Amino acid sequence: MKLVKTFGRNKAIAERLIVRLEQRGALNLSKVEKPVTAIITDVRKRGDRAVRVYAEKLDGLGKSAPFRVSNEELQAAWEATPPELRAAMRMSQANIRSFAEAQRPREWTTSTVRGLTTGQIVRPLESVGCYVPGGRYPLPSTLLMTVTPAQVAGVDRIVVCTPRPARETLAAAWLAGEIARGPEVYRIGGAQAIAALAYGVTPSRVSIRSLAPAISTSQRPSCWWSATAASTCPRARRRSSSPVRKAMRPALPLTWWHRRSTTPRPWRC
Repeated sequence: MKLVKTFGRNKAIAERLIVRLEQRGALNLSKVEKPVTAIITDVRKRGDRAVRVYAEKLDGLGKSAPFRVSNEELQAAWEATPPELRAAMRMSQANIRSFAEAQRPREWTTSTVRGLTTGQIVRPLESVGCYVPGGRYPLPSTLLMTVTPAQVAGVDRIVVCTPRPARETLAAAWLAGEIARGPEVYRIGGAQAIAALAYGVTPSRVSIRSLAPAISTSQRPSCWWSATAASTCPRARRRSSSPVRKAMRPALPLTWWHRRSTTPRPWRC
């Protein structure tokens, strides 16, 4: 870690460094946008064949290695984890779960005019995808902070993508399966994993529908529900022609209304 002092004799140096840091994001984005777009387009067209090529080239995945991590591997990772770390992960999971439960939105109805009832229904997404980076250090916290809120919401299928999965990350995935249905873990990363989650691949079928909401807002528990207020619908209509933007597109809000009927009628904005 490098400390940057913004006072004293180093003030001018610090200001120049801060300017370079502010400009760094835009410069890096312009460099990676073209190759990332190419990867996403390739995965969308060729499915798991493209994912396999990029996983072997960029993630170090063996040619015969399966995409999905088996339950036996998850259990072995948990059993090999030191007791102190296991206790810490259990406490972290409990805290995250308690916070997510407090954030759960509620359903409501109101009748301001006789014969007309309006309201909001809250339903969990059918499936979500969680991305856990596999860089220099293991990030079991990221797995717990993305998977646990989805479990609290009642999401039926949770998919985790993590390149070169660390033992601690796999252990956290096993822990997640002790309380609720555990996530599916795939050893792929990068743009190819995001594209696989967004578009789905065959025949291994990493995803069955767009999982972008879980990726673009990975640690916001509110993203696990598809219902929201009707006033936010115009914002959801915005679209972009960029493949990257399409892959990260949020879910459309869902509101409902019915007149003289007991059956909710969904209306997609």
